[in-house]
Amino acid sequence: MYSAAVVRSDGARTLAGYVLGPRLGTDIYGEVYPGTGEGAREVQVLVVAPTLAADRSFVEHLTRHAAPRLHTFAHRAVVGTVLVARDGRDLVVVTEAVREPRSVVDLLAAARGAGGGLPPRVIAAIAGVVIDGLASAHAAGLIHGAIHPRSVLLDREGVV
Repeated sequence: MYSAAVVRSDGARTLAGYVLGPRLGTDIYGEVYPGTGEGAREVQVLVVAPTLAADRSFVEHLTRHAAPRLHTFAHRAVVGTVLVARDGRDLVVVTEAVREPRSVVDLLAAARGAGGGLPPRVIAAIAGVVIDGLASAHAAGLIHGAIHPRSVLLDREGVV
């Protein structure tokens, strides 16, 4: 448990021990920020939406049941979880940073904008990696609950 979010003298906000950068986006799960931690470690910080953070059963499941498994789970196609914690009233989920991420939604839009679609072999390769990651997560007792084209990311090298 952390004491509470802090705004530093340089205007940067800290939360759960990470210095937050400018907000990257907002969705039904909350607000997402790039973060920098100890040793200049780059992460991504999800500040869980207040409605979810106020749901006792959601918080209980995330912090007591899922978090211990998330911390030890590793798979090449799953962004690792660094921390799940309360910081004052905020509930935060800190994950590894993905360098220059592009979602499958972005890839599909670019392909359509160029007058086509993604080649079937590319779609099959992405799907195979996602299925492998999900199978490993399920075997570890973890369920993502929100797999969709926005949550499937490729890094700048094209790694899913």
